[in-house]
Amino acid sequence: MLPTLRAVRRGLAACVAIIVAIIVALTVAGCTSSKHASTSSSASSASPSGSSPATAAATRWWSNSAATVGTTIDPANPGAAAAKLHPSQTEYCGMLKQTLDARKSILPTAGKSDPALLTGAEAFAAEIQQVAPAGITASWHVLGPAIIGLIKSGGQVPTGAAGQTAKTLQAAQAVSADAKATCKLDLTAIVTGG
Repeated sequence: MLPTLRAVRRGLAACVAIIVAIIVALTVAGCTSSKHASTSSSASSASPSGSSPATAAATRWWSNSAATVGTTIDPANPGAAAAKLHPSQTEYCGMLKQTLDARKSILPTAGKSDPALLTGAEAFAAEIQQVAPAGITASWHVLGPAIIGLIKSGGQVPTGAAGQTAKTLQAAQAVSADAKATCKLDLTAIVTGG
């Protein structure tokens, strides 16, 4: 059975909402200053000692049991904190809510060439995949790489990627529906500014 045009549009809006929320929240990470230095005691979350002061450090806009808001993300190993995480609906919903909250208060200013944007995306994807409850983890394993790929390509969807786009759309629909059902969060609201 083929989906109706209305269902496809709703799914596409959900996909766009999730990706926009995450990319805009990632912009927060790309637009931080040295005043947000790592507050984590873990050496893996600190910036390398040889990093350039002119380069903005990627910092988290989210918290979980492995890292807190404002901690610096190691660009050499953005997924380091994910190894300390496990599935947790509370942490999962918290990370999604913090992402939506960041979207409502911060305007995007980072460009595609900003390495902090990519570092933040990689850290977020790795951590959300680890805290996601079992029923939604597979969708994040599709959506996370799609977000990272979109950032790497400067926002361009690769031509001829219809199969992957369909999988990404399905994953985004699943994430959106799950967020609404389990976290009471409407991820599509950010498309309309609601």
